[in-house]
Amino acid sequence: MAHPIHPSRLRPRRHWYAVAAATAALSLFCAFGGFIAAGLTTDQTVPDFDNVLFGNGKQLDVPFSADRGYAIYVLEGTPTRCTFGPGVTASLPAETYTFLREDETWKETFELSVASDGLYQVTCDAASFAIGETPPASSWHGPLAGLFLVVATLPCLGIPAAIVIVAVVASRRSSHRTQLLRRSY
Repeated sequence: MAHPIHPSRLRPRRHWYAVAAATAALSLFCAFGGFIAAGLTTDQTVPDFDNVLFGNGKQLDVPFSADRGYAIYVLEGTPTRCTFGPGVTASLPAETYTFLREDETWKETFELSVASDGLYQVTCDAASFAIGETPPASSWHGPLAGLFLVVATLPCLGIPAAIVIVAVVASRRSSHRTQLLRRSY
C-alpha cells in the first residue's frame, strides 16, 4: 500500500493558487475601478456655458474674448441656422459633440473665434441656444480611449493568466505526486 504524500512535499507549492486568485481579483478590481474613473472623467468634460440665449432669429450682441475659443450649442434635434457679424470666424466642428446637461441633450453646431475682444453679432433661428467654451475634445479623447482600452484588456489578460497558472500548478503537482509515489515503492 502506498503511503500518502503530505501536501507540503509537493511542488509547486499551493501558494501559487493564491497568486492565481490574486491575479484574477486584481484584474477585475482594476477594470471596475477603471470604469468608475472613466465615468468620472466623462462627467467632467461637459463644457461651461457663458450664457443661454433666446434667439428666434433675433440679432444679439454677444461679448467675446480673443484669447479663447467658443462654441454654439443647441438642443439636440433642433435644426439651426446661424449667421455671424463681421469679425467672427465660424467653422463646423470636426466631429459631433453631444452631452447631457440638466436633463437636456445639447449638441455643438459651430466653433467660433474672434481676433479682438468686444461685442459681436450672432443671429440664430433656434428658439434657444447656448454659447460656451469649445469642447475639450483634444484633452479627453485620447486618455479616455486609452483608459477604456486598459479597462477592457485587464480582465481579458488577468483571468486567462489565472486559469493558466491554476492549470499548470495542478498538472505539475499531480505529476510530482505521481513521481513521489513511484519513488516510495
